[in-house]
Amino acid sequence: MDFLELIEEELEQLDEASTRIQISHNRKKKRVATRAVQKRRGNKTRNMTRAARKRAAKKAARTRKRDVSGQRKATRRRKKAMKIRRQRGL
Repeated sequence: MDFLELIEEELEQLDEASTRIQISHNRKKKRVATRAVQKRRGNKTRNMTRAARKRAAKKAARTRKRDVSGQRKATRRRKKAMKIRRQRGL
């Protein structure tokens, strides 16, 4: 094994660790980033002012309060998806 092969293997392992298989409601599989990776990529509060962060938090709270049934539906779907993942060993 030479150095480049080792690097390629490590990169493949890292790539596998940062993705997971997602199954949609109509049983189609697709590879998506893990939650940790998504959180790292999606954290956009770094360059926001304190007031802007507060405003965003208030809006999120209002949305959550208004969309209770949507939250329930989302949790139900998430539980169902996780059950299917457990059954398939993913």
